[in-house]
Amino acid sequence: MFTGRDSALHGSAPIVPFHEAKGNTMSDTIRVLIVEREPLFRRGLAGCLAVDASTEVIAAAAAAEDGYRLADEHLPDVVLIGTTLADAPGLAAATEFRRRFPSIATIVVAAQETDDELFAAIRAGASAYCGQDIEEVKLIQLITRAATGEYVINEQLLDKPYVA
Repeated sequence: MFTGRDSALHGSAPIVPFHEAKGNTMSDTIRVLIVEREPLFRRGLAGCLAVDASTEVIAAAAAAEDGYRLADEHLPDVVLIGTTLADAPGLAAATEFRRRFPSIATIVVAAQETDDELFAAIRAGASAYCGQDIEEVKLIQLITRAATGEYVINEQLLDKPYVA
């Protein structure tokens, strides 16, 4: 059950920090910011990551501008960005996140994976690209790898037979 501190995930409230999301204060915890337009999917991502001790959702936003402000305030290790946000296309926001915060890994989460979006995510400098149908374990693996500086997106590109 979500409490008041999770109100960024509900309805129209655009942002709220998640400082005590899991009570985990270990320094090796990967701090995650979620920037996703859809409230239900935002809550689902937060719930998925809440059960993993290696990740901490520090904040969530529906709009890119709120995401930039939260990233500046909380300095996450990884940003999960939906492809459609309340105020901007997600891939444009991913590009801007990389420009403003080059040390923060970005993972683009698409409603439906397409080759065009994969290549746009590469151009945006994303560390990884995945569909909303990704399994929880694989999402956590992507987050972990991106947080260590890997560009998992390169592997995804090599999986395309016409590119490899």
